[in-house]
Amino acid sequence: MEAGVYAYRPFKPGLVPVTPFKFHTAESPGHISHLYIDFDQAFLINKVKITLNDGNLFFDREVNVFVNNREHKWLTTMRLNPNDLDINLSVKAQSLDVQIINKDNPPLPIQNVEAFQSQNYLIARLEANKNYYLVFGDERATAPEYDLQYFLEKIGHNLPEIEPGNVAANPAYKATPDAGKTKPFWLWIAICVAVIALSALTINMTRELSKKGR
Repeated sequence: MEAGVYAYRPFKPGLVPVTPFKFHTAESPGHISHLYIDFDQAFLINKVKITLNDGNLFFDREVNVFVNNREHKWLTTMRLNPNDLDINLSVKAQSLDVQIINKDNPPLPIQNVEAFQSQNYLIARLEANKNYYLVFGDERATAPEYDLQYFLEKIGHNLPEIEPGNVAANPAYKATPDAGKTKPFWLWIAICVAVIALSALTINMTRELSKKGR
């Protein structure tokens, strides 16, 4: 794609399934049901849809959703009822912990779980008989700002769509070490050098004092 001629925009509202993943349930004290959803890797998740074994149940349950990792970050609180079994959120995670507060009611009979992410589009001016490639995957990259974003309403909605080809590793990419991760290594080296220097100084002072004492 040519620099300066594309924009990021949710052009057609829609959801695409996120697969593969596994889910299981567990009960904990306090009448809380845990629905654990585990993906193969971290995905952007925008909706979780729950299907129950019995569609005629009368229930209204509070639900708390967390990222299932060490920090166990809280994401959202909502309610589940027979007319709304969708959990809307926006998070990139590899595992989720959906906690259903049952109070004195029996746990909900969960039959199936589906996960979705929003379908987004790139708008670009592409010329015929030319090859283009899309580079992605850098978590530290920032979104570019081009003038095209101010003319989205004039572009229209009836644009031709293309699908990307196979995903392959970028041969030109070279991983650079994260400066934040290398600092502790050098810090430990500096501490070790300081400890050795102080130990040598202490030994020399002890020897000098011993000589004077004689």
